[in-house]
Amino acid sequence: MTSIRDFIDSNVPYEDVPHLAVRYLESFPSNESGSHFTLRAWFGNVLVEREVMLKAVPIKTEPRFAVLEVSWRPVSGPYPTFKGNLFALRGDSGSCRLEIEGNYAPPGGIAGAVFDAILGHRIAAESIHDLLLRFKSAFETLNEGVTEFGR
Repeated sequence: MTSIRDFIDSNVPYEDVPHLAVRYLESFPSNESGSHFTLRAWFGNVLVEREVMLKAVPIKTEPRFAVLEVSWRPVSGPYPTFKGNLFALRGDSGSCRLEIEGNYAPPGGIAGAVFDAILGHRIAAESIHDLLLRFKSAFETLNEGVTEFGR
């Protein structure tokens, strides 16, 4: 297993993140395995994409943070599985820090471990960062709609 962590600031209250994540993922085709989601990693002008079944399940909300369990598995082909947590940490003036940390398992045994050391970890880091950017954008957009029309 390989550890990975990234964060980004968002203009939504931390306590809204669990239901915003659920609403966002409900907008994708889904089944009991999760939501059919495309992970993306950019390398300059080159885009690497992989279809996964993504889950984000709220597990705890406290006075200063909320936690969701996040996991994915590839729909097909060799691609890492991931299991970790998305934290929404209370910030100033109704904002929060979105932080994701967890572990992924490179597929392919020794060859997969070598690929991960050379390039795979960069793909994983870019995928996690893109996921955070997409969560941020979706949460802020969904939150504007909630604020606009009332809760």
